Amino acid sequence: MKSRKAIKVRPIKARTARDLACLLELSEEDSAAMELRVALLKRIITEIGKQELTHAQAAQRTGTSRSRMTSILNGAIQDVSTDLLLRVLSALGIRARISFAKAA
Repeated sequence: MKSRKAIKVRPIKARTARDLACLLELSEEDSAAMELRVALLKRIITEIGKQELTHAQAAQRTGTSRSRMTSILNGAIQDVSTDLLLRVLSALGIRARISFAKAA
């Protein structure tokens, strides 16, 4: 049996949500939605850190399960609605404000 040469794969890094959307070839609309969700996620993580909450405490305070909260805090939000992210922030005492601007 012949051995195959291993092909080296270089990881590609995206520094921003916009960079990631470009790498994934997402539409402008999907890119904007992803940027919003990432911003919500970052604020949730920051706020839970500031309030020094465990995953279980954060889940109880926000009315979601500990496993769902752990997923959110680990950045696994593909199955989490934007609505839930907003409700989690609200339960943590943070009101989200949305501003609008013309798309580039």
